[in-house]
Amino acid sequence: MPDALQSEDFGPTHIPFSRRFKVRSQAVAADFLVDVALPAPYLPGAGPWPILFVTDGNLAFPTAAATAGILPIEPGGPRAMCVVGIGYPLAGQGEAGEHLALRNRDLTPLRDEGWERRMRAAPPPFRFGDELHTGGGERFLDFIVEELTPWLAARFPVDAGDCVLAGSSFGATLALHALFTRPGAFARYLAISPALWWADRHLIELEERYARTHDDLAAQLYLCVGEAEEAQAPEVRMVSELEAFAGRLDGRGYRSLALSHEVLAGETHVSVFNAGISNGIRRLFGPG
Repeated sequence: MPDALQSEDFGPTHIPFSRRFKVRSQAVAADFLVDVALPAPYLPGAGPWPILFVTDGNLAFPTAAATAGILPIEPGGPRAMCVVGIGYPLAGQGEAGEHLALRNRDLTPLRDEGWERRMRAAPPPFRFGDELHTGGGERFLDFIVEELTPWLAARFPVDAGDCVLAGSSFGATLALHALFTRPGAFARYLAISPALWWADRHLIELEERYARTHDDLAAQLYLCVGEAEEAQAPEVRMVSELEAFAGRLDGRGYRSLALSHEVLAGETHVSVFNAGISNGIRRLFGPG
């Protein structure tokens, strides 16, 4: 009988070898929840470790930390790394879903007032009020590059010169924006289902503008999208636009750009992160 089952409540779950911090950003003038997962001591290799920054940390950090924490064990697996999730302090256990609104502020590189009007009328927990605006991506990147990275380097055995910016949807949009606007800020980029349609196709224009004034792009980039996303939202052509975008990058002839891209069979905009983070880590790091 269930009543006879012996049990002991150990409280909230946690991820092994990880620490959680509340960090105040001067650049954004806001608090962030920063989760830091270091490699397990039984993993091969030694530090200082590359840093994998993962946006949407409230949702993405557990998966990213677990994936990066186990892949180095497999034959030919990637090297171990430090995973840093950037999320938001939540009331209670997150019942109000504050992170689902706040991400609109920090992960979008330009303001889109049409999107704001749409989300002010959206159902909870996606709805946000007049006090929140999109387009804070540059401030958020300042936080990562100028505040968070030095803070991490002062406290953990990490390589601040080997950073990956990883994100899905708006997080991937911000990663691609950083690729073209902040050369050298990150060594690698992991972009899962980027919103190439954002702000009248800002990223498409940004890539074209970059190509007109540069003959090289020094970075490693992994791009992916879920196969089922085109049918989910035909109006934004997630699969077609990503394939065209990757094709343009391939055709530029950038000698220092290591690009890999793929359409992940059967994945939707919601499910694609799990496969994308695993494949992306493998593509970007290769054998450890």
